[in-house]
Formats: sequence, C-alpha cells, structure tokens
Amino acid sequence: MDTDDCTPDEKSEFINKNMFKDTNLRKYIIPIYNDKKLEDVFYKAKLIDIRKKTSKEIKRGYKKLIAKWVENEYVQEEFYKKLLKVKNISNMHEFIKFCLDNRAIHKKTK
Repeated sequence: MDTDDCTPDEKSEFINKNMFKDTNLRKYIIPIYNDKKLEDVFYKAKLIDIRKKTSKEIKRGYKKLIAKWVENEYVQEEFYKKLLKVKNISNMHEFIKFCLDNRAIHKKTK
C-alpha cells in the first residue's frame, strides 16, 4: 500500500492489521507498505531516478527494473539489499526476502 493517498488512521490500521480484524486470514496477512509512494522508495533505494520524469516514464522504469529482476538471481539479491537500506520507509524487503527464500520451491512447480 502506498500511504500518500490514505489518512493517518487508515495507514495505522493497515500496518497494525486492525483493518483485517474481521477475517479468518488475519494471522496470515503481512501488510506491505511504502511510506508515501513506491517510486519514493525505489528512488531512495537508488533503484530508479524520478527527477524530472513524467509518471509514464517512471512506470517504464519500473517495468525495466522488474524485467531485470526476474531474469537474474544476482540482481534479485541486489534489489533486496537496496530495499534493506530504506526499511524505515517501506517493509517491501520482507516480501522480497520471502520470494527469494522460496524461489527454489517455485522453480520446482514450473
């Protein structure tokens, strides 16, 4: 969740899982958040450059980043390490770590 378009209460409810209190799956939900926007996180992690770029150009940058990430295990590890450096504004590194830890399982199911 990007937190630039929600109230402080909504952000808090999402992060502490109170938003999911009425579901049986609450204990399995791990809210992934970006403090402000995904592009802010990627920029601060030095993954993309958003200065003087349009929204469309930034989205193209995401696509290139994801395409590189999918193809190369070294790039996946570097992506994770860069996200660790900005864990004060996002916990996306937790999701990426889960994906990296389970990639062998995914390869077996292909």
